Amino acid sequence: MPGIQEGLCSRREITAWRDREFDVQLSAKIQAEPNGVRLSIEEDYFLIESSDAEELARALYEAVNVTVGNKAGYLVSPARRETEVARSYRRRAGLWDYSASATFLAIDATDDLREQPGSKAISISVETIFDGGIQLVGNGWCCSFAMDDAVWMSNSLMEAAGQEPLDTFETFYRAHSGRSRV
Repeated sequence: MPGIQEGLCSRREITAWRDREFDVQLSAKIQAEPNGVRLSIEEDYFLIESSDAEELARALYEAVNVTVGNKAGYLVSPARRETEVARSYRRRAGLWDYSASATFLAIDATDDLREQPGSKAISISVETIFDGGIQLVGNGWCCSFAMDDAVWMSNSLMEAAGQEPLDTFETFYRAHSGRSRV
């Protein structure tokens, strides 16, 4: 198993899905640190253990797969695996909703993401949005973004955790298209 790539940092301007008609872009960064993986979107951030970052990455990628399945007219269900993440599927108006949620012990996080002030517990959900986007939801925080941003986020979380990316096409595209990567 590959080790954590300390110092690995990936940055990207992600499309705020719910405000996309106004071309709202959010600054996002994923960074490997000695004690875990940090995800920052604008001023909000959390630092979680690498194994939790992998779980979050897989949930993001599963949400992308369900969204792609909705567009193609079928349900993509992920392989069974041992996980602490609670996943659910619900059919609504002919399309599938996906939700995955877990409570992680954060090494560091902004107050908006903590379950209680001073607590290390943060609850994070990954959800599909009915019209095609993906969102991360925390205690008092929500960020929606486009599917390609979710794939970038998933791959970057995996790489920062020292694992292979889940989508090699996106990794190839990012490396050859001039997408920002530090």
